[in-house]
Amino acid sequence: MARIVLFHANEDILEGMITVLMRAGHEATARAITASTHAAAMAELIAGHQPDVVVFDVGAPRGTSLQRLRELRSLPGVTDVPFVLTSPAELPLAPDDHAVTAVVGEPFRFDAVLDAVEQVLRRPPQSARSASRSCRIMR
Repeated sequence: MARIVLFHANEDILEGMITVLMRAGHEATARAITASTHAAAMAELIAGHQPDVVVFDVGAPRGTSLQRLRELRSLPGVTDVPFVLTSPAELPLAPDDHAVTAVVGEPFRFDAVLDAVEQVLRRPPQSARSASRSCRIMR
């Protein structure tokens, strides 16, 4: 069982991801994010749950999520946690800039998120920076 923290703008999508992850035997904690959600509040949730993986929606709210991801990744206790991003296919990402371990393109199936999380969990422990070099986009 792994501990997973999820951040997404859509609460229905969060519920679907939680259901799939918990059915697979994982512990999942989630928070809906809005334009006013601060990176420090997300880092608190991460620190409180010490996840093995964070699933983060970079597609919404538009315009602020990539900046928030950069801020979040720079905070203590977050830099070495692997991140799986959910992202619209048209959103250009530079994985090395954000220490992304995997990207699941939207729209996605919930099992694609589970597959990405489990692939990350099967990898040998390493820093998130070095893991970002093997970023893959999945659907």
